[in-house]
Formats: sequence, C-alpha cells, structure tokens
Amino acid sequence: MIIEKAHGRLNVVYDCSESKTTSLSVFTMLGFGATLLPSQFVIKKHSWYEVEEQFVRRNFDKALMSLKAVKSLDIRTSLDSLNLTPISGYKALRSLRLKVHLGTQLDLKNLSHLEMLYGESPSLQNITGLRELHCLKYVSVSQLRKSWFRTLPPSVERLFLRGALETSIDLSDLPKLGYLGIANARSIDFRSFSWVATNISRLDLTEISSLTNVEKLIELTPNLKTLHFRGDDESYLNLSQSLQGFAKIIRSE
Repeated sequence: MIIEKAHGRLNVVYDCSESKTTSLSVFTMLGFGATLLPSQFVIKKHSWYEVEEQFVRRNFDKALMSLKAVKSLDIRTSLDSLNLTPISGYKALRSLRLKVHLGTQLDLKNLSHLEMLYGESPSLQNITGLRELHCLKYVSVSQLRKSWFRTLPPSVERLFLRGALETSIDLSDLPKLGYLGIANARSIDFRSFSWVATNISRLDLTEISSLTNVEKLIELTPNLKTLHFRGDDESYLNLSQSLQGFAKIIRSE
C-alpha cells in the first residue's frame, strides 16, 4: 500500500479500485490514518484503466465502515452523492480533510477529539454539531457564511478562509484565535470590519486583488506580529508603508 504524510500523521492511501478493506482496517489499528481516493480512473504499472463506478462506490462504503478507529481521515474525489454518515461515529478522529461535495448534512457532534477540519468546497458548511467540539482548533473553509461561523466553538485557534470575509462576521467571537488566513478574495477593505481580535499574532493574505485601509489592522489586530503576504508589488508596498513599525511583513513566493 502507498503511504502519504497528512496532518502530521502517516496515512494509508486507498483508491477503492479493489476490495482491500481488511488491510486498511489493520493499518488503522496500528495507528495509521487513511486517505480515500475513490475514482473510476486508476493508474497501475504506468498505465491508466477504468473501474466500474458502482464497484468503486461499494468499496468506498466498505472502507468507511472499517475505519471506526481512525484518527486522521482524508477524502479526495470528484464523485458526488457519497454516503459520509459513518464518519459521525469516528469518535477517535482528530483530523478530517474533505475535498468532496457534501450534498447532505453531516453531524459531527460526537467527534469530541476532533482538532482539525479542512474543506475545499463551500459545502463543508453542511457539517453540523461543531459547537459541541471543544478540542477543535483549526478550521479551513471556502466562502464562509455567518450562520456557519456562529456554530464554531470558542476553542478555534486557527482559521483559514478562501474567499472574502463577510463584514458581519465578528472574529472576536473566537477568543483564542491566534492565526487568520485569507486567500483568493476579490478585495478587502479593513475599515469595513468593526471587530477587535486581540489574540491574532499572525495574518496570511494570499492573492487578494485589492487591499484598502490597511492601517485599520492596527486597531483590529493590536497584537499582530507577522503578516505573510503573496500578491502584487503595489499591495505589498501599501502593507509595508501602512504597517511600518507595527508588524513584520514577510513576502511569500
């Protein structure tokens, strides 16, 4: 089996093209995490071949049923309408990454050890029960909605967003928030925010088309120490001048 590193843990990779759930379960019991890549198209011995979709789905369902003790789970697929409800019973799960569309709600209230939740689709916000997860520290989500933000527990320390941060979202509701990342937003006018997040010490801004009223960050994040930026020269110069003597600006390539 192929092994990959994910979330600081070694994950066994399973493409669901063959029925190997027993070995997957054994690896999990030994402390490995699991990465599931259900796909009709699989490469073996340097050549591609197609697997019947229903066979892949059946293997995926069996795999989920065999992973009740898993601590790290990563699912990446373009297949729709997968049944993810077994995850609700993964009480040992600490990190969950979903690169998949969630067509229905998924209740995670019983995952009391979950520390990291990562999603690349806005449909991640079909997940419920997060308010009960007092160990949840890291959340990554696309197009964050205020209604879902309000379900996050106060234990969250790191928040990464793809898309704009709504002006109505109050980051002070996360008293332990020390890191904020925003990527691929069209524009950010910092004067449109009224919250004060006193614990944020690091801010990441990635590929933001327009940044205005940057000096407002001095009020919004009074304890900011470093700002990591990736973007155009004009925005970088604006940040450097507006925050000179307040925070260290680090430009990423």
